[in-house]
Amino acid sequence: MGPSVFGFGFYTMSLHYLPASTSALIASLEPVLTAIMAIFILGESLNLIQWFGAAITVGAVVLVQSGE
Repeated sequence: MGPSVFGFGFYTMSLHYLPASTSALIASLEPVLTAIMAIFILGESLNLIQWFGAAITVGAVVLVQSGE
């Protein structure tokens, strides 16, 4: 429960200091970055469909950010 409370709390506080687009970017990439950290820190492995999902997520973020 602690990490979730702190994570959402810091995210909410960031909305006060950062533009909404930056906060949305961080929130969109959070699952991908978490999966990548799990690979290095916990020794997890991703299967092909999970890598594909991560690539789609990163591609969508890049596409949206390139329009600004």
